[in-house]
Amino acid sequence: MAAPRWYVVMTSANREADAYINLLRQHYNVFWPRRWHTWSRNGHTTSELRSYLSRYIFAAVSDEHQSVGVINDTDGVSRVLTMCGDAYEVSDDAMFSLRR
Repeated sequence: MAAPRWYVVMTSANREADAYINLLRQHYNVFWPRRWHTWSRNGHTTSELRSYLSRYIFAAVSDEHQSVGVINDTDGVSRVLTMCGDAYEVSDDAMFSLRR
């Protein structure tokens, strides 16, 4: 089995969760960087998990049955980012750093 190829996926506005869930249902390996955001108002402290990179998640194509085109057609996804007309592939080193 070949190493997965990771791509940057731009989601529709406020649809990161939808894109994440729908890609998981299609058996893609998906990484959605999030962090805890805490704030206080009127003496009440609240925390919630928010996207670290608003409107961006990462999806891996790991075999011949998966394609970038299917990612583009997924509900909640705006598009896979491209560079010079080709889907932009994220290096293994960059993904390792992001996931730490």
